[in-house]
Amino acid sequence: MREKLNTYGRTLIWDFERYREMAQLSPLRNFLLDLKIDRIPYDNILEQLQIKFGIVYNKNHLCTILSKEIPEKIAETAKKHRLLIDTPLD
Repeated sequence: MREKLNTYGRTLIWDFERYREMAQLSPLRNFLLDLKIDRIPYDNILEQLQIKFGIVYNKNHLCTILSKEIPEKIAETAKKHRLLIDTPLD
């Protein structure tokens, strides 16, 4: 899919990947995000989570992590980075 993106789309993907890396998500959070990006259904994510990490979450908790916690951490990282770039050096 990424091969078909235009320049602006590729730039957005690169920016997201850069901020994701800068956010220093835990291995668990990165694993969850990769599965979500790959559109794996929540039931399958929960199953893989238990197999790989031995962790049992319910769907609501998983949803909170994927729709609130991870995006907020990446957005906050991007915001801080933007402030550093926009702050003039005197």
